[in-house]
Amino acid sequence: MKSLLAIVASILIAGCADTRDQQKKPQPLPKDTPGRYQSEGGDYPVGSIPVGVLHDAQRNKDIDIVVEYPSRGEGPFPVIVFSHGFGASNKNYVGLTEYWAGHGYVCIKPAHADTGKLRELMREQRREGKTVGEAIWESQNVNEWRDRARDVTFILDSFNQLEERYPELKGKLDRNRIAVGGHSYGAFVAMLLGGVEPVVDGKPLQLRDPRVKAIVAMSPQGVSATRGLTAESFRNVKIPAMYMTGSEDRGALENETPEWRRTAFDDSPATGDKYFVSIAGAGHLAFLGGFTLPTSDESYLDRQDQINAQRNPGTMQPRSRGDNRFIQQRGTFDTIKIAAAAFWDAYLKEAPAAREYLDTKLSSRGGVTLLKK
Repeated sequence: MKSLLAIVASILIAGCADTRDQQKKPQPLPKDTPGRYQSEGGDYPVGSIPVGVLHDAQRNKDIDIVVEYPSRGEGPFPVIVFSHGFGASNKNYVGLTEYWAGHGYVCIKPAHADTGKLRELMREQRREGKTVGEAIWESQNVNEWRDRARDVTFILDSFNQLEERYPELKGKLDRNRIAVGGHSYGAFVAMLLGGVEPVVDGKPLQLRDPRVKAIVAMSPQGVSATRGLTAESFRNVKIPAMYMTGSEDRGALENETPEWRRTAFDDSPATGDKYFVSIAGAGHLAFLGGFTLPTSDESYLDRQDQINAQRNPGTMQPRSRGDNRFIQQRGTFDTIKIAAAAFWDAYLKEAPAAREYLDTKLSSRGGVTLLKK
């Protein structure tokens, strides 16, 4: 009897162990995921490390970081490192990274050396008669490009240190499912780490990191002599990439138009799957979660007021421009964060439902133009 009980107990213990092992393995999303890509919420409550730091001894540099992560649920979770725009901060973009963390990602945002320098450069350009764009790119050369990229790769080198210093991250960082996202200058960093090779002193600059499995470049750069980018610079982007822009996404230089940003997609190879997402009405700051509609949209708002009044004569007052702007801003930002979340799910979690959403449903959101190759 004792031997029989021992055998039964060992079988039960083994079965429990197998179940635990299975739970630890990353699971794809169910095929049917109704409601997953809504404007709010997610599968996980979100925890935050608002003030973190890593020290790079080789550069004798402290890297300030903000981390948002699923505070419950068994990891490991895919990791997204997000690079901010010039002069911005790792305290920005919280609407994006909290949303992604709630959908099962650890999001790490480094503060780059140019944090807070935009106002300083704006004062300089007024003194010297330069445009803001000229002042920005004259202050940034290949050394700054490398430094920004190194901020990201140092974080990837420091997962063990992160888990030791911040116990709440223990077991949550998936070493095999890593992505980089970025906005504007940060998009340039994501593209460099994804395989884009600017020409510097007649030679391609190679900063690709093989640990990076996918990138999302918001307000990306196209062919540009200022950044050493030619059409050939994009040929080695062989991982999945999503390039995002908007119809009002103009940069600091005159030629930085939405059409110019699309060339990043056009010049990238189809290898690994590439997406281009353009959102009507989205300007350069839309990706931070707050922006102002250009004056060209005033006539659109007037038309919407007229339509509302005609549909509900005598019972409904035309909506104020302020309300309309808020609604359109919120809807645009929802599209941005949802499109990226579906892309992360498709290529970091290998979720069939996410890929189906990208291919068949994302373009049905208002104002979205989607291209894929």
